[in-house]
Amino acid sequence: MENGEVSAVQASAFMVGCAWLGRDPGTGAIRACLEAVERVGDHRAAANMAWALAVLQACDQSTWSRLVAHVEGAAAELLDVQLVQLAQAYQMLRQQHGSDIPCPPDLLRRSLKAQASRLSHMQRHGRTCHFERALVAAVHQLAAGQDVQYACIATGRDGLPLALVDVALPQLRIAVEGNGPRRFLRGRGSEDAGQLQLNGPTQARNLVQQGADWLVVSLPSPAAWDPCSRAAHCLQMSSWWRGWRVT
Repeated sequence: MENGEVSAVQASAFMVGCAWLGRDPGTGAIRACLEAVERVGDHRAAANMAWALAVLQACDQSTWSRLVAHVEGAAAELLDVQLVQLAQAYQMLRQQHGSDIPCPPDLLRRSLKAQASRLSHMQRHGRTCHFERALVAAVHQLAAGQDVQYACIATGRDGLPLALVDVALPQLRIAVEGNGPRRFLRGRGSEDAGQLQLNGPTQARNLVQQGADWLVVSLPSPAAWDPCSRAAHCLQMSSWWRGWRVT
């Protein structure tokens, strides 16, 4: 990529794609995409870029501050999804760089409010699949006497909402995630063909929780595997149930 080859929208879309795939585009591509976004000061592209770089763990405090400066004056024009992205980026950067990540108060308030609203909506209206019901029953059995909650909003030590957890033991800060097909990428190379790999946003979700002292136990649902691989999934699940106990 060279200056002027791509628009701000194209640059941010490319970086979001890299974040989903968990692929490092390289410093040259990151620099060119940042320049494309900053050249026109596109506030929505800047929000997308901040999220993507945070997921890729390629956003330092200086880059964050520059991108946020493009967003701050147009915070009221951002879509809810972009406000949620900024909240997630802010939380990831706090984990990566410490708690003094700068963010304009009004933008931070709007972003955290949008994220809390989204998580609350997901909590109220989410559908429960058979695998999740089985997961809840299994955790109840393995953690007898513990407070087990389904569709629990995990929070940081500061009370900020982080993510919606499939099954949680909040007093122990344990999150059990049953990950369906949309949480994974399929390996296409000869070495990783057929293997399951968490996509970038799901890895980021887990890292944010872990950074807030949650133990994240991540399990693939049977639907994430093709029929030929389900026997391996059953063996993995049985091994996990045998080895995991909460006392």
